[in-house]
Amino acid sequence: KSSTDLDAFYNRGARLFKINPLQSGVPIDAPFYKDFLSYLNNKKAVLLIHTGAISSHLFRLPKAGHIKEYETWFRDYPDIQFIAAHMNLHEPKEAIQMAQKFNNLHLLTSWQPTHVLKQAIEILGPEKLLFASDWPLLGENIHTQKERLWTLHQNGTLSEEGLRAILSENAKKILN
Repeated sequence: KSSTDLDAFYNRGARLFKINPLQSGVPIDAPFYKDFLSYLNNKKAVLLIHTGAISSHLFRLPKAGHIKEYETWFRDYPDIQFIAAHMNLHEPKEAIQMAQKFNNLHLLTSWQPTHVLKQAIEILGPEKLLFASDWPLLGENIHTQKERLWTLHQNGTLSEEGLRAILSENAKKILN
């Protein structure tokens, strides 16, 4: 989209934008993204990126799902709050390490098991995590993700404030 199109969305209140280069097949070094990121950086907007390299016929560019591909974005666009969906899916440790390195990178809890969420909380604190379930049409995914966080609260890994932060407060801060 052009900056005029983006302005139309922004002027109607949009503050969070999502990209999925895996599925779109647009390489992340395409000129489109440079313009898009500059726009978002100037607006101090939020960008949700689908992460997690998956080899499937559904994805045109699986390599674009790897969080390491976006490291220069996190560095070069400090006024964008980035959110990595799925916490890099099968390689969450890399997402956790990247979130340690960049203050403007946050991780969604979707598709991550309890032990990974525990590790992320212990390393990053709850402030860098946002509740997400993804694809509620797959059944009990929302319930499952809530249960995983509740388990961490019950076993003392996650305080009441931390639980609240992940479930809602962090999103409120990021989205203003």
